[in-house]
Amino acid sequence: MLYFSQQKASKFQNPGFKKYDNNWLLIYDDWRPAPEDEHMAMVIESLDKQLLNQDWVNHFERIFVLRPETVWEFTNQAKPVMYPVLDLWREAQS
Repeated sequence: MLYFSQQKASKFQNPGFKKYDNNWLLIYDDWRPAPEDEHMAMVIESLDKQLLNQDWVNHFERIFVLRPETVWEFTNQAKPVMYPVLDLWREAQS
């Protein structure tokens, strides 16, 4: 996930790229090398540490990692938050 966020952040350097007040990144994670809980524990720990690392410049205010059943929200101001996809879909429908 960190690799993809860094690749997308490099686009900020391109001539003509307009940075908005809020820049969010959505990454669809369909990589399943380990059981869901184990995989997300690795992703959460790694990405959370990197967002808090002062040496790494994060151009995104929020990074969302979309899984088939969940969405994880990462910011450099709070711990990651998990949202069940079905609950978000239901909320959008009402």
